[in-house]
Order: sequence, then structure tokens, then C-alpha cells
Amino acid sequence: MLSSLAVTPSVPSLAKGTEMAFRAIGNFTDRHQYDVTSFVTWTSAHPELATVSNADGARGVVQTLSVGTTTLTAAWGTISASTDVTVTAATLMSIELSPKDSAISKQEMKELRAVGKFSDNSTQDLTTQVAWTSSDTSIASVSNDNAAAGIVVGIASGTVTIFGSMGGQTGSTNVTVW
Repeated sequence: MLSSLAVTPSVPSLAKGTEMAFRAIGNFTDRHQYDVTSFVTWTSAHPELATVSNADGARGVVQTLSVGTTTLTAAWGTISASTDVTVTAATLMSIELSPKDSAISKQEMKELRAVGKFSDNSTQDLTTQVAWTSSDTSIASVSNDNAAAGIVVGIASGTVTIFGSMGGQTGSTNVTVW
């Protein structure tokens, strides 16, 4: 039986115009913890500042709209947990893709990450938000699908540059397929 909930990450700061996936962790009376993100109902105290999704496949994803602070709540029946989300006016200054200069074989997959650096010196994972492109899709393709964002698949021998772009900023890394 569920005894309590926790929302993670706790007290984050997000730049306006970005999104982040939050999780709900359920603590049960048998002393086990489980990710119950897809079973809780999510709400934002101030949806004009940040909205939170209850759609299948996107539950707990917060999208920031305006500067300010709102409380994000996950509830399962009468049990709930909350965290504050502060939306800042920080602007995206650069995007860094990792790993840098990797190699894969044909048909192999490699997961890339995109981290944004903002004007307030904060960083945020933007992997699911950037637009991913390959300089040559006949050598390697890269996914923009939310569940597989940043996944590169080797197709033929050669080297490509993979780009991640958002908000006028672009990061890049090379991938060699052998």
C-alpha cells in the first residue's frame, strides 16, 4: 500500500521556454520504492507560469511559459507530494553535445546528450528539446523521437557531424561509423 510520495528533482530552476521531466516516487508500506510517475495526477498551482502533462508518455513533463514560481504537485488518491519550480528569464547561451567524437559500427546505436548553458550560469539537459540532425543520413541517422532523442544509428562507413539546435544555438559532435 502506498504510504507517501516524493517528487524529483526537488526545487529546480528552469529557464523560460524549456521543459523538464519530473518523476513521482512512491514509498510503500512493504518498504519498497517504485517510480509511479505514470500513475499520479500532476498539477501546477500556476499553469500560466508552467504547465505539467498528464498525457500518456509525457506524464510529469513540465513546460515553462513565464517567469515566476509555481508549485508542482503529484497526487495519488489522498496522498500527494509537491516541489516548487522557479522559471527564470535566463537565455540559452550554448549547447554542448556529448560524448565528443565517438565511433560506432554499422547498425550500432549510440546515445548522445545535449546540455544547454544559460546566461545565469545554470545548465539543463535539453536532449529531448533540441532538433537533432546528421550531416549525412546515408552514413548515420539521429532520432528526434521524444523517447529516443539523440540516438545515433550507424548505417555506412564514414564520419558525420551530428547537430543539436535550439533557440538559435547549435552544438555538434562527430561520429565515425566503421
